[in-house]
Amino acid sequence: MFLVAADGVEFNRAFAPQGGIVSQYEQPAREEICLNGTWQFQGDPDKTVPSEAVPPLGAWDKVAIKIPSPWNINRFTVDEKVQGGDFWAYPSYPKEWETVHATWMEKSVTVPKSWAGKRIVLHFGAVAGKLVVYVNGQRVGEGFDIFFAQDFDVTKFIHLDAENQILVKVIESKAFDKPGHYGRREYLSGSFWGTFISGLWQDVFLLAEPKVAVSDVFVQPLVDQDELRMEATVQNHGTTPATVNLSGAVREWINESEKPCWMRRR
Repeated sequence: MFLVAADGVEFNRAFAPQGGIVSQYEQPAREEICLNGTWQFQGDPDKTVPSEAVPPLGAWDKVAIKIPSPWNINRFTVDEKVQGGDFWAYPSYPKEWETVHATWMEKSVTVPKSWAGKRIVLHFGAVAGKLVVYVNGQRVGEGFDIFFAQDFDVTKFIHLDAENQILVKVIESKAFDKPGHYGRREYLSGSFWGTFISGLWQDVFLLAEPKVAVSDVFVQPLVDQDELRMEATVQNHGTTPATVNLSGAVREWINESEKPCWMRRR
């Protein structure tokens, strides 16, 4: 056995840069508050969907959950029957979380006064299971999916220049399984990962947007015709008609690596 001294390596660029959901080209028209981080957590033995009013809740667990992450992630990584990863993802999560079927989670956020007059959207990157959302004690809406994003217009529920309570109940997707002609699921579960996890497993953001804004863009590059086609959908969430002019710019991609793009994987 012998030791070899390694030469130092200097990397003068940002390492694994990670921005938010709003790109630099959308600012300041759109703003964001990232709600990732610690949320209060408690399990709920009741797997039914709650009504308009928030039911009486118990005490929050002493351990906070780290969003984004499924609450049962540790069972996936250590359970030999599941055959997940060979590592322990979140050592702080209690063992009993691995068998919880429904949960409540809470996050508080202060919304600036400068967001007045804008449409405020609560964005969930992906939630595994049945999701029910409350803001400041008012029921905002619900959704059921595993992989797709879910957005809720919370403009009328938000208190500006004050603290706001974001409260959600998530019920595991398996609670809605039932036998049928095409298996036991009536929802798109995807891979074994989708059938196993439960909870807020992707980013959560609070967004401020103009009431008249582009809601969807479809870009189609026609390389053989040297043409770039774009379809944009504009929505008016306000109460008065608006005249909108759309414009765009095509920018050259700048390759900062020392190799051409076709060589980067080599």
